[in-house]
Amino acid sequence: MKGRIYTEEKCHCGERMKEDRNLWAVCCPVHPDQKAKTLVVWFGRKVKKRFSDEKNPDLAYRKAYRWLESLREKVDDGIYDQREYQIGNPLGFANLVKKYLEVKELEQARGLLAKGTLGHIRHDLNLAAECFGNRVVKEILLDDLQLFLFKLEGRSSKTISNIATNLHAFWMWLKKTKRLGADDVPEFPEIEFELGWRNTIDKQTQNLILEEIRKSTARSPRVYLAFQWLCTYTSIRPDELRGILESDVNLETGFVTIKHHKTGKKTKSPKLVPLLDEDIELMKTLPRGMPHLPFFRHDASVKGMPPNTPFGNRVLRKVWNRACEKLKVSGVDLYGGTRHSTQQYYRQFMSTEDCQRLSQHTTSKAGLRYLQIQRQELIGGYALARGGIQKGAGIHPVYGASNVVDLKHAK
Repeated sequence: MKGRIYTEEKCHCGERMKEDRNLWAVCCPVHPDQKAKTLVVWFGRKVKKRFSDEKNPDLAYRKAYRWLESLREKVDDGIYDQREYQIGNPLGFANLVKKYLEVKELEQARGLLAKGTLGHIRHDLNLAAECFGNRVVKEILLDDLQLFLFKLEGRSSKTISNIATNLHAFWMWLKKTKRLGADDVPEFPEIEFELGWRNTIDKQTQNLILEEIRKSTARSPRVYLAFQWLCTYTSIRPDELRGILESDVNLETGFVTIKHHKTGKKTKSPKLVPLLDEDIELMKTLPRGMPHLPFFRHDASVKGMPPNTPFGNRVLRKVWNRACEKLKVSGVDLYGGTRHSTQQYYRQFMSTEDCQRLSQHTTSKAGLRYLQIQRQELIGGYALARGGIQKGAGIHPVYGASNVVDLKHAK
């Protein structure tokens, strides 16, 4: 039969100790009362495990023998997987997480994965590695995942759901790389959550904040331009601005190309955004740089940073917060105050579908919540029950009047 139990110990007489099944021990052939205290089980050339008991060598042998027999039974049943017992533990959770993150880092370096997304993946999987260690991934089941996720303290249901999503993607990678079969992928717990709401502002307040930013960043006009874009072109997200290069901006055609964007992995194509004429004229007054330079950079030295330094990942957030603080506007973050607020403004004049065209995003449930039917739209409809049209109310087309513009038919 495959597998043997060995020892590196020798008897005091110099004889090498050998396994004796009749005595249930690894002992000296000449002095059988001399038993090995440290045993090694070899199962093939790559599977090895040590067992030892200084006080009770018989117990060490029984443990070693049971382990060896369990492997033989798995071979007989056709379920033996050498990797589960191989030296180096190639199916260990922590080992595989390390390799998975190496792949993700290469994806991020090639622009296939956002830096922020990589940070969340790294955090979530390392958090799980602290829990599961190098446990064989085949042994991690639904109840193990439930205990890990539901014991996380101080995290919202949405955050826990995101962690579960990243873990599920990890197991799908294990399946695709043939490390696991379909039957080895565990069921994942269903986690219900409610999306939070970002506070938004009206257009007048947004314009006041923009004007404050224009005055406070006069030495860095590209900062103001960045906010103009975020408050106009709702298809551009704040993090996407930093990836735009000089070569991505074509002032002749009036388009900017967003090569690295959130939905790029799904659409497999860059995002083209047409620019307003007034923005093109403003951009013509800015110094042009080499094609490889980031478009959103500091043209002059700012706080010790030399000219042509690209915007850091916190610059826009800091500028926005300072302007809000100056104007005593509280509780409105960069994303909510720009993209979501502008989408809500557009919704006053356009249908939900047309607003989605402007944002070039058709699948986000989170974004759609900000485009739901407007109050004035409802008031206009309710006013019909009172025998007339509410003054100043925009009415849904089905009621016979509307202030909604259809982009497909607008001239």
